[in-house]
Formats: sequence, C-alpha cells, structure tokens
Amino acid sequence: MRSGTSSSRRLLLRTSGIGPILADASAQQLRSAYHEKDLTERRRIAEKVVDTFHSCPTPEIAQLGRTLRQWRDAFLAYFTTSRANNAGTEALNGIIELHRRLAHGFRNRHNYRLRMLLAAGGLTP
Repeated sequence: MRSGTSSSRRLLLRTSGIGPILADASAQQLRSAYHEKDLTERRRIAEKVVDTFHSCPTPEIAQLGRTLRQWRDAFLAYFTTSRANNAGTEALNGIIELHRRLAHGFRNRHNYRLRMLLAAGGLTP
C-alpha cells in the first residue's frame, strides 16, 4: 500500500484500535500453516483459518475468509498434498503459448511440433 493515498488513510483509520492486532494475529496464523512441517498439523491450522476468518470483525480479513471458504477444497488440498501445485504445468504452458504466437508462420505441422518440443525443453534451434 502506498503511503499517503486516501484509500490507505481510510484503511488506517478504519483499522485503528483492535484491527491491526487482529490483522497481525491472522497473518501469523495463516503463515504458520505454510511453515508447519507436520502434514496433519498444517492441515489442521489451514482448516481453522478457513473456519474462523470469515467471521472476523475486520472487513479485509472477513473478505479473505469468505474467499478461502469459496476455494476451501483447492486451498486445503495444498496443505494435504505436501504442497503440490500445478506451477510447473502452468510455466510450461506459458512457454508453449509464447512460442506458438512466435511460430505463426509455420506451415509444416511436423516442424511446428519440433519447435514446441525444443522451446518447452529449454533448447534453442
């Protein structure tokens, strides 16, 4: 948040009092779910976050809680699957999409396929 903007001033005024304490405690609780080593404990903390944040009196934390409730299954899956995600797949798709746009002049489908394999493998022709 940039200092001096009217929205940041309004947020600061609205959250003065117990708001910053709640915000810090909520952030620490959420952060602990990501840093916990034990898979079961990590899942328990994440479930507690999902179950409690939506009822927080601070509007921003309550909004985060509602969002986490909507994405409950996907959010909790991260803590159940040893932090597995699809980042590698998305990165590879991004590389292929970039090279697909660059290779719009390819007429030979075989050469186009080889170009995508080279691009995705990090090789250059």
